Amino acid sequence: MRQIRVQTVDAWHQIASERIVALSFTPTEERFRATFAQTVLSEDVSMHDLSTTGLIVDRSEKSAAADPHEDVLFVLQRRSSGVLAQNGRDVHLTPGSLALFDPSCAYSFDHSAGNQRQLTLRMSRRRLGVDDRTIARLSATPIPGDHPQSVLVQAYMRALWKRGAAASRDVASASGDLAIELIGSLLSSLLSSRMEAPRASEYERMIRYIDAHFERHDLDVAALADAHHVSVRNVYNVFARRRETPAAAIRARRLQHAAQLLHDHPRSTLVDIAIRSGFGDAATFARAFRRQFGHSPSTWRREPPARRATST
Repeated sequence: MRQIRVQTVDAWHQIASERIVALSFTPTEERFRATFAQTVLSEDVSMHDLSTTGLIVDRSEKSAAADPHEDVLFVLQRRSSGVLAQNGRDVHLTPGSLALFDPSCAYSFDHSAGNQRQLTLRMSRRRLGVDDRTIARLSATPIPGDHPQSVLVQAYMRALWKRGAAASRDVASASGDLAIELIGSLLSSLLSSRMEAPRASEYERMIRYIDAHFERHDLDVAALADAHHVSVRNVYNVFARRRETPAAAIRARRLQHAAQLLHDHPRSTLVDIAIRSGFGDAATFARAFRRQFGHSPSTWRREPPARRATST
């Protein structure tokens, strides 16, 4: 298997156009480096191993229309992290993540983190046995890495890349067929589970996560994105649809807990209550509490809400 090394974006653009699909690239690091290797298993299946410095990858609607492809692509993130966006969704990729994407439609990869490496399987959509509507539904959606079939697909893709180039033509073709079967089975299983037991909305899942982890001082928008395998932008969009911000939701849950602690633990210090509620210090806690409830924590403790309502 021959590895191609390039040092310019123009050369990388030519390789991508000839070997994968027409793409545009915007480097995010001053010095660009990339490597490409390919194994063709059969007419319907091939694998690409890509390593790059930081860059933004974009396939526009115009490029997709001018350069039509019958194939679909399935990626295994091997190093660093990035964000795949397609069909109005985006998914955060970390080492071991899997994702499906469709070159017949526009998509983008944010690989600005640099030190990237992805293993991509190109396969015929007619052989995959999944219709276009299902592909559109599953593209750029999180595929749980701990799903039993996901673990199997990850291991098989790595092994196939390592040994596929040395296999005979018949063995390589059969190995490619098995890869299609494994990925098709994984996608069908994911689709079936979503239809049988509809998942809670992204907003509901994130709110539940906040409820379970608000005491963590490092819980913020980035932590929410990592926990749900989506981008920070996606988290903001989820909350924006409810006319809310993730930071406000986290803060409100912490303050709700703090108010309860003030009532239940009259001997606890404000510092202790602040820390137990996820605030880094008592001063930040006190300012947020006053803005939320119109009273300082000390006043709230001395004069509970029920008594204040009676006196007014």
